[in-house]
Amino acid sequence: MPWPDPPETGRPGREVDGAAGTADAGYRVQDLASLLTVMGCQSVAELDVMMCGFFELDPCVLEATPEHVLVVIWDRGVALRFPFTVEEFWGTVTELEDEVRQRIEDASDPEA
Repeated sequence: MPWPDPPETGRPGREVDGAAGTADAGYRVQDLASLLTVMGCQSVAELDVMMCGFFELDPCVLEATPEHVLVVIWDRGVALRFPFTVEEFWGTVTELEDEVRQRIEDASDPEA
């Protein structure tokens, strides 16, 4: 079963096998290795490139430990503690981008 497209993209899902079977939106990644596997990436750098292709504001993984990944956009970030689902990952990155986008819009609004 393909993992879901990141929200607000027209990109097709990918058919991948996760560490514990076929991945879907509810697949729980247990660690960095399983996150990379389910995303079809060989490295954190590849995951960064994928996220930059899906999101306008270019999120990246600033830190990856056995306990969490820290995703950042500019001066904002969020740590996702393992385990989490594929859906939670994409949803969190989308929320982070929305937050940063709102800050940009608020800063450019002369009446704010």
